[in-house]
Amino acid sequence: MTKSIIRKYSYSGIRGDEDYNRYDDLIVEMVDYWNSEFAKDTDPPLELLDPSLVKAMMYQESRIGYFESAGVDVMQVGHPQDPALRTLQGGLKEYWIHNGEQLLLKYDTRVDTVKDSIKWGVRWLYHKAQGIQDDGHRYWRTWKEAVYEYGPHTSKYVEDVWSIYKNGIRKEKNAITHLWIIVLLFFPFISFSLPGNIKTREINDVQITSSQINTSLFAAVIENEKDWWEDLKIGTWNDKQMRWFNIETAPREQSILSVRFVDLEGLDKDILEVYGQTHMGNGNLYIYEIIDDMAYLIFETSAVDKYYDSIWREENLRKYGYGTCGETYKEGNLTTDYDVDQDGIVNITLSGIQFIDCEYIYDKEGVTYSEMIRVGEVPIKKHYTLTQ
Repeated sequence: MTKSIIRKYSYSGIRGDEDYNRYDDLIVEMVDYWNSEFAKDTDPPLELLDPSLVKAMMYQESRIGYFESAGVDVMQVGHPQDPALRTLQGGLKEYWIHNGEQLLLKYDTRVDTVKDSIKWGVRWLYHKAQGIQDDGHRYWRTWKEAVYEYGPHTSKYVEDVWSIYKNGIRKEKNAITHLWIIVLLFFPFISFSLPGNIKTREINDVQITSSQINTSLFAAVIENEKDWWEDLKIGTWNDKQMRWFNIETAPREQSILSVRFVDLEGLDKDILEVYGQTHMGNGNLYIYEIIDDMAYLIFETSAVDKYYDSIWREENLRKYGYGTCGETYKEGNLTTDYDVDQDGIVNITLSGIQFIDCEYIYDKEGVTYSEMIRVGEVPIKKHYTLTQ
């Protein structure tokens, strides 16, 4: 196969010190590798993957790795709370069609380098591009549909990626970034005393939540990019002096879905409730007890699921009549209710509704279409006790 061509970006960040073309050779290498693998398979895709699309996704996912929290995982395929890497490793059972045969998706894979992230990010995108019909045959989604499946299942994500891919434009909070031509950007800088590990030039906004019990105590969500790359910080403000606290175990997700201080009747303690959210829309509930200048993690559990994982299983056919199904929470997350008994023991109830949606696949005039059908709504209620 002829080596693919990838579009160059001439924009280099607001300070001109970021090279968004630095991984172009790796992107082309990995895309060409997987294109070659699937082109020679049975029922190959009608259109092979364009490396410029992968580059646009990489910019959206990690700004080509310049978001510090991304590390080497520039495609964000290896986050432990998302299903991608576990599925590729066979830990979460999903299937694909290879040489006309249905096989378990399973590779010996890990994400230790940028090349690993690109390689398995491209493979995950190819997995999201294909589906299995109820008769066991493969069909292919468009690459735009595959991008939707790769990301958090929102139209905004697809629009952002496609705008970068097709037009070279990324809409920021107060500006439009032109990636293909050099432009001058004016970015707002926040007059706010931040911890030393936060880079001011990356900040779009800071959202403050104050405690009702201790009015000097606050939690700050530092928005590098709203609902996408955010950091949680906790501190106090007294007599125009700011003091930052340490967090024993910070949320591991890329963004913060919500933050609130919880006033537990009968307990004179500062309790902070935090929901984290990954790029795919999964996440945990974290509860911190704040003592002196430390936030101690006293409770953690999975409580966020906005990601329809679209898994094909034979048991789905038996249960619902459709092979490809997935689950999400109504409103995206379970809600919390707290109760303190006479002994000062805190009881937590997590409740909500789990939606079960299945993919209805049909042919019309020789073209395969799919649409989602809700087959179930399951009440969820989980009880926990906090012991300290």
